Amino acid sequence: MKNILYIAIFVIVGFIVATFITVFSNKKKASKSISTNFKHFEFSDFDSPAVSGVDSSEAVRTSRSGTFLKDSGFKFMERGFLDSLEGALERFYGENDTDTKVNVLSGYISPQLLSFLIAKDLLKENENFQVTGRAARLDTSELDERELKLLVNALKSKGIRHIGYGENFLFVSNIPEKDRVDYLIK
Repeated sequence: MKNILYIAIFVIVGFIVATFITVFSNKKKASKSISTNFKHFEFSDFDSPAVSGVDSSEAVRTSRSGTFLKDSGFKFMERGFLDSLEGALERFYGENDTDTKVNVLSGYISPQLLSFLIAKDLLKENENFQVTGRAARLDTSELDERELKLLVNALKSKGIRHIGYGENFLFVSNIPEKDRVDYLIK
């Protein structure tokens, strides 16, 4: 009887140790596959603006540039898109000897903000790429024509094929359903 008890305890302890090792090794693998250190931007650059009266005060952070949903860039931006954007900016700065900085104007847009913008007629219903976390608007106000071309080529080389040209900004996305699309935003 004692032998059966010892065997049962040994099996249970072995199962617990095996489970712990599996869970711990999967966490290490997952943390290696998610980029969290970027040279040219931070996750907070992609945080969604908060909607006054809709978003709870505990979920927001306030900065010089406004009130944002805390950590929404980290939670909702697609890592493959961010890796592509980081690679494109790295290539742009490598090919272009300049101090000009390309800033992120906006990244993730929450469904609440999207509804608010549509209701105010500031956005069309089909323009919801930023809700997926796979799009951003980049500030190009300090770039000259040559630098803008270099930036667009760098973006395309990293798989960002959906590029909208606005006055002093680019709208960029790597949404796979889209083929290479360049267009003018009015």
